[in-house]
Amino acid sequence: MGKKSKRQCSKKDATGKTASASTSSNLPADGKPRYPAPPHGASCWICLDEEPDELGQPIMRDCSCRGDSGFGHVSCIVKYAEEKSKGGLIKTIAKFRPTWTQCHCCHQDYRGQLSLTMTDRMISFCEKNYPGDPFIHVEALMYKMGAIGNLDMDQISPKLYRESNDAGLKVISMIGQMKAHNSSLPRRYLIMETNAYLCLGEMHGMMDRPEALKYFEQYRDKSEAIDDEYGVKDAEAHIREEKNRLGILPMDINILRDSYKEKVEAAGEGSPEGIIAGVRLALELYTNFFSIESEKLLSK
Repeated sequence: MGKKSKRQCSKKDATGKTASASTSSNLPADGKPRYPAPPHGASCWICLDEEPDELGQPIMRDCSCRGDSGFGHVSCIVKYAEEKSKGGLIKTIAKFRPTWTQCHCCHQDYRGQLSLTMTDRMISFCEKNYPGDPFIHVEALMYKMGAIGNLDMDQISPKLYRESNDAGLKVISMIGQMKAHNSSLPRRYLIMETNAYLCLGEMHGMMDRPEALKYFEQYRDKSEAIDDEYGVKDAEAHIREEKNRLGILPMDINILRDSYKEKVEAAGEGSPEGIIAGVRLALELYTNFFSIESEKLLSK
């Protein structure tokens, strides 16, 4: 795993489906967003004003819009989302989540600081308007983790790391309480629980923290418990990658390495026995992400 320029927190979205959110962002390492100046004539698509709002915040955008479309005051977007999210017919976050996380003009997800701001405001809205609904709160927290995970690694500050970690632990705690009171919890929330462990593992791995391996192993165990074959395979891949980063060699690699050494010493590197042992070792090395060593061995 190690340090990469970009890394998405989650392989699945809040419902467990494969996610493909963009990782591009305008959030620099100091955590202060720097939005490009809007083109002449651009205005907030809600209030139609070109000037900063009452708080002095200018119009901004961070989506897929082009030209002068898609700009808005965060305060206006929040008020718009609040109005669209209220009502007796709205029972799940899926009904109103897009108004908080997607641009009304291009219908693409917000990115960077705008995404973080809107998910934070969505969480506050849920806490105020749906105080007794853990299902809505869990999903809102999952979107918060996704917003942080979709940033470039060098844009995740210690503060954002702590926020993501706290959100993940809260999701796991809340789902544990939900399971205690509901023996037939919908599968989507069981998958969210596994995904929370995945996000925690990814985030700790980004920060080079050893706890990542523990969370990936819990991701595997929880996936096994709900017969999520994809989750198990994905977790095992993460575990192998994390062990590689930590320098922890699987036992079978050590055994194959000793066997290859013995065959070469006894019969020579170019002997049939040495070649077979070398190929077996190279395949195991490649499977466990030791690709450079595997290629060097196969090139002999």
